[in-house]
Amino acid sequence: KPCVYLKEQFEDHRRRLYNSNIIEKIIDKLDDGLQEVHDMIRQEIPFPERRLRGVFEELGHGCSRFVSLVKGSGGGASAGKTKLDRERHKILVRQMDQLSTLARTVKATITKNNLKEKMRSGNNCLSKLRKLKDEPQPSLPDVYIWMIASKKRIAYQRLSARDIIYSVVEEEKGKDCGKVVTLLLKLPGKKADGESGWTIQAKLQLYIWLGLLKHKKDYLKGLPMGYEETKALKHSTKTQAVPPPFIYFTEKQTFQLRAHMYQARQLIGSDASGLSDPFARIAFSEQSICTQVIEETLSPTWDEFLILNEVDVYGLIEDIVDNPPTIIVEVFDQDNVGKSEFIGRCLCKPVVKQSTEKYDPPKFPPRLEWWDITRGMDRAGELLAAFELLQV
Repeated sequence: KPCVYLKEQFEDHRRRLYNSNIIEKIIDKLDDGLQEVHDMIRQEIPFPERRLRGVFEELGHGCSRFVSLVKGSGGGASAGKTKLDRERHKILVRQMDQLSTLARTVKATITKNNLKEKMRSGNNCLSKLRKLKDEPQPSLPDVYIWMIASKKRIAYQRLSARDIIYSVVEEEKGKDCGKVVTLLLKLPGKKADGESGWTIQAKLQLYIWLGLLKHKKDYLKGLPMGYEETKALKHSTKTQAVPPPFIYFTEKQTFQLRAHMYQARQLIGSDASGLSDPFARIAFSEQSICTQVIEETLSPTWDEFLILNEVDVYGLIEDIVDNPPTIIVEVFDQDNVGKSEFIGRCLCKPVVKQSTEKYDPPKFPPRLEWWDITRGMDRAGELLAAFELLQV
């Protein structure tokens, strides 16, 4: 695998990025918890009030943790503060302190009879946190990844520095730092907004890390195991050393991909009738497979079981189980004249089964899930499907 790096000097405004990352993690946990309670109430699962108490307990702990981290930050992370930084610091500490107190108060008063009222309190907290998350000042420049052919810039993707920044404190670290991420490259400029920009120009899987030179010793910690530990690679963790031009993976796993494609709903209509003749194409690794075409509908029911054999994924099986590779599902409108029209795309994650595991419930077979289908920035429908990777 090719390896590239950049070394540059910037003003140290990491604290701005770190604050947003901590708050975002609190938001994600609260949002997931409230959704879980909502599902328990809807499905009449017993004791949703217990889960809601746990949600507010986590919220209170997260807000308290934020205050202790921000008050304790010193050295490089807080150097060069502007007046706006100082004022925002005061607001964040005050608001998060208040939310922590509120969360513990609400938790103590939750009963089976006031669940709706307390759920509203949770959603109000969620709204406040979302307003606090956004940083008004720029910090580090974003990272652009370009695909170049014949000295021309063909396609690109932009990565927010906040998502890939490294910190020794887990809560402050960017969500994609030190992880293998899937990027779909798009056309540059206005071309990306129209029909021509809907299709994928290229798909990249890359491991990315952004941090200080003094933290460079940690840059390989999240890399999937299974690579050859050469002398150059071991030496590259030293402060002034450079990474090798290539990393060689010696471990690869072979899988069978099983796709349970049941149905889609609320698709965008493409024909003059306002309906479509939709089919789905599943792309994974270097292979792809299509469903049948269902004519004149916006809610096709395929009810198909599709298989891709001998799919290779590099890395140790434990890493693949923890961070499964992404499956791309694209939905098209079949056109008898000319090219099929693109309706939308969704990115899905499979459930991974090791060869030593038994194929038993509740994990296998996986349950069908709804996946959002998008076209550009617009919502294009939903897909009901399940995916599993079985180690051969």
